[in-house]
Amino acid sequence: GSFADLACNRLLRGTDMRLPHGATLTSSDGYTRAFFRTKFWVEDEAPRTYGDIVFQPDALPEAIAREPLSEEQKSSLLTYGADEPLLFVGHYWRRGTPAPIRPNLACLDYSAVMYGKLAAYRLDEETRLDRHKFVWVEVKRPEADE
Repeated sequence: GSFADLACNRLLRGTDMRLPHGATLTSSDGYTRAFFRTKFWVEDEAPRTYGDIVFQPDALPEAIAREPLSEEQKSSLLTYGADEPLLFVGHYWRRGTPAPIRPNLACLDYSAVMYGKLAAYRLDEETRLDRHKFVWVEVKRPEADE
């Protein structure tokens, strides 16, 4: 696609990688994909397997998760370092209690559309995230109010 298409996809969907051996996954929302979403931040250890870099609600099958990444795949990964400014992302359908992923990285998408949490962060002048500054409301199913 065009540069605009590539930029839009990266901004809205994050980073991804093709599944090995022509594999596809059908997600819990019913979509069949040949790609999976990847982490884009620096971990303490260099990634070695597909499972080390997956960042999406649906887990990879164990056989794929254990499969090693090639050197080319490792070098193609984008990284957002621990020394970078605070970054808030969405579109990952997280679950659980909102909290930092890294001291400078947080996802605010906690599946509100699927009756999860509508989350926000109360940012002041800090340069590192504080788990106590996340706020959210539970999104109730319509029938729960009846």
